Parts: sequence; C-alpha cells; structure tokens
Amino acid sequence: MYVPATLDEITPAWLTRALAGSGVFGGAPVQEARVTRIGEGYGLDGVVGRVALEGRGVGGPSSLVAKLAKAKRGRTEIQFYEQIAERMPVRLLTFYAGYVDADEERAVLLLEDLSHAEQGDAIFGASYEQAAAIFRAIAAFQARFVGADETDLPLPAWVAEDGTLAQRVRDRTPRFLDRFGSSLDPRAKPHIEAIPDRLPHAIEFLGEAPSTLVHKDLHLDNVLFLPGLVPVILDWTHATRGPAIVDIVRLFVEGMTAETRRQHGDRLLEGYLHARRLAGYPETDPERVRAEVRAAVIWHLAYAVAWAGIEKQGF
Repeated sequence: MYVPATLDEITPAWLTRALAGSGVFGGAPVQEARVTRIGEGYGLDGVVGRVALEGRGVGGPSSLVAKLAKAKRGRTEIQFYEQIAERMPVRLLTFYAGYVDADEERAVLLLEDLSHAEQGDAIFGASYEQAAAIFRAIAAFQARFVGADETDLPLPAWVAEDGTLAQRVRDRTPRFLDRFGSSLDPRAKPHIEAIPDRLPHAIEFLGEAPSTLVHKDLHLDNVLFLPGLVPVILDWTHATRGPAIVDIVRLFVEGMTAETRRQHGDRLLEGYLHARRLAGYPETDPERVRAEVRAAVIWHLAYAVAWAGIEKQGF
C-alpha cells in the first residue's frame, strides 16, 4: 500500500483503497475528500490533517484525521492500535487503518476525528478537574498492564537514556543557566547543577519499579476532553513498557501551572494512587511512590536541561 508523502496525496482514490479493509462506508468508494492541515510537528516528525469526506457512500464518519509520521514512530502507534487498544479500559480514538513504508521512512494512520472535543493546552495548563480526570485514566490502563511482559504488551522496553545524558547535562548546564537562570527560583540552581551526579541513581531506581504501559509523551496537548471531562489520550508513537510514574511526572511538570501544582499536587497524587488501587494495581508504599516521583523529576529535568542548553535553538 502506497504511503502518502504529503497531505495532498490523500485523494478519494487513495482513501478508498486505504479504507477497503476497515468496513467504513460498507466498502463504497470515497467520492470526494477535502484535506485541511490541523497540526504539524507534533512529536517533531508529524503532520496531521482533517479529511472531510463529501459525497461518500452511506454510513461512516463525515470526517477523519490523517496522520503522517516517520516509519519507526508510526509503526509503534499502529501496533498499539492493532494489538493493545481493544484491551484499554479508557476512551481512545477509533483506528481505521495504518500503513508503513520502511524504505521511504514514512507511515500514515487514519483515525477518528473528534473535532467537537476540547484539546488540552500546555500553555495554560490543566485545571484540577482536568488533571484528576487524566490521572484516573492513566491509573486505569496502568493497572490493566502492570507486570505485563513483551508477549502481553508488545512494545519496546523503556530506555531512560543512551549513556551520554549525564555528560550532556553537565556540558549544557552553564548555557541553560545563562539563558533561564534569571527566571528560576534561586534555590533551584544547586538542584539543577546536581542533576548529572544524581541522574544515574534516579534511572536505576526507576528501573526497579514494576513495568506497565507508559505513553511517554503525555503532555497536555496530547489529550482531548469530551463532554463530562472524559479524556481521550492521543499520539501513542512513543508507547513503551516502563515505570508508571513517568507519565504522572510529565503531567505534573509540564501539564499544569506552578500554582495548580502547589495547591493540588498532593491531592492529585493521592487520587491517582487511590484510582489505580481500585483498578487492581498492587499496593505500593506511598514513600516509595514519592521517591519515584523525585527520581522521575530528575530524569525529566535532565532532558529539559540537555535540550534547552543546546547552543543554537530552533524555537
């Protein structure tokens, strides 16, 4: 199956072939398709378009989303939807079709269009209610897959780094502090400078946690909210088997304002732990969980410093 290189190549004829095995429209051909770009660069390697299906056969959606991605990430997400999604105890996008062209290094996914949903916004941050809803969803799928091996959860194992992260952080910390030090709480500087020394232990500690399904790129823009604050988590291109706390810390650090985190952080963490216990996740010592949070924060900040300390920024 040909994999489009651009959204312009998503034509009615291509859609008819791509959707032939999905049951959409009962096998009727797509007669007209109007494609509008709605996202570019999510995950740094993708383009997303909304495809309005006009003059189509009877039944089926009036629109869908086409996602173009690199082959490796696209393959992971297609694998997630084909082998894992039906066992997820949370609302997900409907997956219609997906194809990978390894030679051309590209992939395409056709997914449900939830244009009426509200998208999370990392700039403004999640409200307490939004964050609590996401944490409940995370707790549900983590409990479903806790302890799963590669047979039950056929995804790559979590890899914290390639062995060079600590040195990159050490090299780039001065540049990071030159750029952003004036906007940081003065008490943060020694903690930033200590990251390279603390990172190996943090990674080792996280590696001892039970493995479960980890989204790994769970920033707020990757969440849609349906009426009733039902979260729909998008973009499973980085999905792995790894420590549960990684997704939680990503949302704590990037998904809410400092004020929301200070005011509701403990309550949100307690609610998350309660939700995952109810869903069947093994009881975990709260002190162990808080230590995992601290370790995951160190790991997360290490990547932030390494990224933001690059000599030439593209943003």
